[in-house]
Amino acid sequence: METNLAGAAMKIKTRKIDLDKNLDRFEYENVAVEAPIKVFLNGKHLATVMASPQNLAEMAFGLLIDEGVVPQPGDVVNVSIDKNEVWVESRRINLDRFKSISAGVIVTSCSSRTDFHRVIEELKMSPLPLEQRVEASDILGMAAELVKRSVTYRSTRGVHSAALFIDGAMEGFAEDVGRHNAVDKAIGSCLMKDAPLQRAVLVTSGRQPADIVLKAARCRIPISVSLRAPLSSGVYAADLTGVTLICFARGRRMNVYSHPERINPLRTI
Repeated sequence: METNLAGAAMKIKTRKIDLDKNLDRFEYENVAVEAPIKVFLNGKHLATVMASPQNLAEMAFGLLIDEGVVPQPGDVVNVSIDKNEVWVESRRINLDRFKSISAGVIVTSCSSRTDFHRVIEELKMSPLPLEQRVEASDILGMAAELVKRSVTYRSTRGVHSAALFIDGAMEGFAEDVGRHNAVDKAIGSCLMKDAPLQRAVLVTSGRQPADIVLKAARCRIPISVSLRAPLSSGVYAADLTGVTLICFARGRRMNVYSHPERINPLRTI
């Protein structure tokens, strides 16, 4: 992988499929970078923020104020950057707010927190098997069905949707203002009826950072599909945990970012 655009994106080898053009080939494309940024306050680790690695001083300053960790902007004495670390010095700290955030990982899904690196290391120990095979046309059909079922989105444009397909049939569906909430609901509905998630395909409307991919990996869901873009952390997590990550699944096209062997090669027309 090659980083470009001043660190905002990196080039990742991608399998591109277009059924209309009978196209199935590998190309390099830009994927937005999501990196762990460590924020230190008065020498102590406050949090690790999964974020685009630009404007880090501004990000840390805003985080400390809008989370109430530092009472007033004037309390900040100094902000310095060392690679992907931000070191902030402040005259005053709200210790209760510091403790509530301290040493967590703030991910891109509405600031939910998880131990990102620990989870990935645990899941690496038992990667998903690669036996499952799916036709590209079936994946695109699932994406189209998700769009069709997303009634609340069409009426409000303010929610995300997620669905679980098992052996090609939709077994769980949910819409929610948070993309991670929609995924939780769709997975939960299948878990409540003991559906075999090891044969499932997760289809979502939102971007694919690591936290969404890790939800699939924890539940042994081998394929995660999105109508939108991946983030570099999502590609990284999918590669290590054995999840096939597919994004931009729209119409007759899609991009496969990890473990493309689960998608059957196109048959010559």
